[in-house]
Amino acid sequence: MISKIKSIKAFTLMELLVVVAIIGILASLLLPSLSSARKSAKQASCTNNLRQIGIANYNYLDDNDSTLPWGAWSNSSPIMGWGWDDLIYPYLGKGEMSLTDQYKWFWTEEQGLDTLKCPGAVSPYLLGDKPTGTYIMPRGNNGAANTRIAYQMSGNATNPPWTRKITDISDAQGTLLLTENDSIGGNPIQGLGRGATNPQKQIDPAGNGLQLVATANYTLEIHNKMKVNFLLIDGHVESHSPTSKNVLGENGTPNNPLGMWTVSAGD
Repeated sequence: MISKIKSIKAFTLMELLVVVAIIGILASLLLPSLSSARKSAKQASCTNNLRQIGIANYNYLDDNDSTLPWGAWSNSSPIMGWGWDDLIYPYLGKGEMSLTDQYKWFWTEEQGLDTLKCPGAVSPYLLGDKPTGTYIMPRGNNGAANTRIAYQMSGNATNPPWTRKITDISDAQGTLLLTENDSIGGNPIQGLGRGATNPQKQIDPAGNGLQLVATANYTLEIHNKMKVNFLLIDGHVESHSPTSKNVLGENGTPNNPLGMWTVSAGD
């Protein structure tokens, strides 16, 4: 009996090159989609962080006669940096913090809170041994001219910054409590009470919005489409471009924002 050997046709070099080229094209089409999906998932986690902070803020309000946290207070000694994050710390899951620790410029790694760092942040969680944060509070100096939600006091101040009561906010669903900044430089650390006077800290590589001469400003890289998250006073979170009319108001600018950035309704 004569056995028959079935011949197997091999791929030619040209056919292999075509297959490799097709795989490369498909990969180039799929990778941006996968990257976008990863950013979307991290943005959802970041939104959840802000919602938890919003709940912590309301618990703080309940215990402090409906008074919102101040932005930041420093008077050199003993108060090096006493900020909004120190004030709401007990409501974010790690228990009480001593006043001595609250007065310090920064927290230790053990005191750091993952909730204060957006999972999508490009900057590292630790700066040396100091935990870094992503969230900043709109604030201005003590005085009637300040239209931001929070006040700050620095220098040799003996009295704490002014504060607002939530009952004085006429547009809680349109007034900004926290937004995002991701940077290396300018002390982006937890326990300092990070803040900004305007969106320049988010959009400008030099970060002129307050206390940021950044070696790198990654804020517009955190989420898709160069958007950032905004936590409003009533606890809901929105995502917008920092320079959109939704954020700045119809007549606001990055240097002089209205809209979400002020406590005034309808601007």
